[in-house]
Amino acid sequence: LASGGFVSCEDLCRDRALSDKVRFDHAKSVSRVAEKLHCSLRLDASRLRDLCRQRIVFESIDDMRACVDVILRDDKVSVDGFKETIRAPADGSPTYHRGLLVNLRIVTRDTFRLGLENHVCEVQL
Repeated sequence: LASGGFVSCEDLCRDRALSDKVRFDHAKSVSRVAEKLHCSLRLDASRLRDLCRQRIVFESIDDMRACVDVILRDDKVSVDGFKETIRAPADGSPTYHRGLLVNLRIVTRDTFRLGLENHVCEVQL
């Protein structure tokens, strides 16, 4: 947010003007999941790490740090790991993309009820 704060999903869903500013990524396609399982994961579905993936873009490193702090303090989130990424731009410009992948699990009564408490989601910061 321009104010430097964070918004809960519940508030985002209630505020149409705010929700219009957010684009959610889609889950991996079935064909991509099958390809990944066959080629990379030796048919071990428990190793899928980014079937459910979202990306958050920040205007500053301080904003990214604040988001990591919020994730780490959330009692409904269990962080399984972090991975720093750096990518050269596709257009050949001298500006590199730098990011952080966060692998996490949502641990709530609902995820246990649905059998999803061990599913690892990926958040790209």
